[in-house]
Amino acid sequence: MASGGEPDYGLDERKAGYVRVRVEIPDLKAKGRNFMNKIIGGRRDEASNAKVECNFEERSFILNVAGEKDLNGKSWTMERPMLPFNIDPYSSYCETEKGFVNIFLKKECNDDDWSTFIRKGDLSAN
Repeated sequence: MASGGEPDYGLDERKAGYVRVRVEIPDLKAKGRNFMNKIIGGRRDEASNAKVECNFEERSFILNVAGEKDLNGKSWTMERPMLPFNIDPYSSYCETEKGFVNIFLKKECNDDDWSTFIRKGDLSAN
């Protein structure tokens, strides 16, 4: 994947009230959780070889991944400026795991039907 390109991704609704965007970031390594987070079940939101930032607005999100260490010089950006429905930006979040960033978009209204967009594999409202 070229630096600066949009990564591959998949969509699902496996977590109630959320749309998950599963973004592939080759060779991404999740940072281990500290002792306290293991006990209380905290999120794994940092990577050990990249800086991961995800910003949410009511109708959009942007993910930026800037490689460090073995990923130095590589970067990925995924931006959706107009989602099909509103999300709750304060309850939306991202987690890292080996090779992936999982973005959880909290639906503002559980009655909104995202299934058409998920089947198409595209979250653009346009």
